[in-house]
Amino acid sequence: GSEMCIRDRSLNEIAFIGDDLSDIEVMKSVGLAAAVADAHPEVKKICSFICTISGGKGAVREFIDFILQAQDKWHLIEIKLKEIIIKKTGNAD
Repeated sequence: GSEMCIRDRSLNEIAFIGDDLSDIEVMKSVGLAAAVADAHPEVKKICSFICTISGGKGAVREFIDFILQAQDKWHLIEIKLKEIIIKKTGNAD
């Protein structure tokens, strides 16, 4: 089994993505559960978010993007990336 180390966080603040029956117990205990597109049908039944992408093909990225956009934090990522590019290249474009 897997162990989770959560410090100063409630389970309601945790997001989890899975694909198989062994993930269901954790999914039921967290605040946001997601499944990859090719997850077991029973897993999909209990999820709040189902990716359009299969596991190993970018599903986690899709889920992270969803969370960042839902929290209105995506623009902060864009700003930080532009800062990094400017520092590395000296070019803002």
